Amino acid sequence: MSASSGEVLTNELKVIAVLALLLLACEFGLRIGADSLSKDVAHLHHFADASKRLASTSRDPDVQKVLFLGNSTTRFGVDGEEFVSILHQQTDVPVVWEKVNPDNTALAEWYYLYKNFFHSPDVRPDVVVLGFEAMHLRDSPSDHPTRLAQFYCNKKDWPELTHFDLPNFESRMNFIASENSALWAHRDRVERRVLDSVIPQYRETAQLMNYCQKTPTSGQACPTYERLENLLQLLKQDDVQIVLAAMPLAEEYDIDEGLTDIARRYEVPVVDCQHIQGITPDMFPDGVHMTAPASKLYSSHLAHVLASRHLIERGVPGHQVVARPE
Repeated sequence: MSASSGEVLTNELKVIAVLALLLLACEFGLRIGADSLSKDVAHLHHFADASKRLASTSRDPDVQKVLFLGNSTTRFGVDGEEFVSILHQQTDVPVVWEKVNPDNTALAEWYYLYKNFFHSPDVRPDVVVLGFEAMHLRDSPSDHPTRLAQFYCNKKDWPELTHFDLPNFESRMNFIASENSALWAHRDRVERRVLDSVIPQYRETAQLMNYCQKTPTSGQACPTYERLENLLQLLKQDDVQIVLAAMPLAEEYDIDEGLTDIARRYEVPVVDCQHIQGITPDMFPDGVHMTAPASKLYSSHLAHVLASRHLIERGVPGHQVVARPE
């Protein structure tokens, strides 16, 4: 090897070393500061805190605990204090609540979220209110397997992951990489932060496009609900009451007969909240997320329905609904 070629090799190794150090620095930075990427990332990091917070609110068996589970429509749509206020007017059952609502998610994420953070006897709720829109309860692979790897799943989930979410070698290798690297798992969010700074209203437009992509048309044939049945069986095993709440949007959508058949078979109440008096299309500025007044109307309606259907009962394990104290 000549002196010149040896010098070139040395320079190349230096460049590789610098790049490796830069990647390690970025990895370390994301591991300790990923919450700064967005409110949703901070929310994702605190699933375990939410389950512990709900469990620690009261050890009194008469105090009922409810978990509102959904996506950003639940975040904007559920007014917990309004829900509690109406329940106090309708029943004498003390209630506490928690809301878990990662953005741009559907049943693919909600199933693992409940299974891995609320399935344990010491943290499970009494009631889960699952807020869904359009076809979000249909069988469909997760749009964000990298987030499943970082935030939702563990090694015990591998059989279900390969069945539902990771159909090929590439997706499985991507999952494993995301499991071990925050930089790889968050690369889409880092990209968004950059685009946010150069494209006006990029994030709002991207969220709306993501929602539209996640919402299949009603014309899709033969939807299946295998994963929903798995969740219902898990909740039944835990003696937890589940309520399926069809949330209002600016445009009405159909609820599959297949979904209502499964709900009937498992004796799960479906509350269609699409036609609440006072909620109008102009209360959804982006067509999806409610304004604060609409949120109060939705939460009040939901509380009235749950109380009138006797889904909230003092001291009866499972089959009750609950909310967070002031």
